[in-house]
Amino acid sequence: VDNMALSRSTSRFSSEREPDPFVADVILDTKTKSWSGIDNGSGYLQHRDVSIRVSGRRVARQREHLVTRRF
Repeated sequence: VDNMALSRSTSRFSSEREPDPFVADVILDTKTKSWSGIDNGSGYLQHRDVSIRVSGRRVARQREHLVTRRF
């Protein structure tokens, strides 16, 4: 995901030269680390590990957390 595209104003009336009036306070970026299921995932999903990164101008420092979900 392009984080800059998410925080950019897309008004058709604004000029490309104008400064961006909207900047996201917090940015969440996710990435699947691993997953498993029956027969290499062709059946039911059994578990999924997702890495979540939190950053942005309102975050003291960038953090990354690993979340595991079992189904």
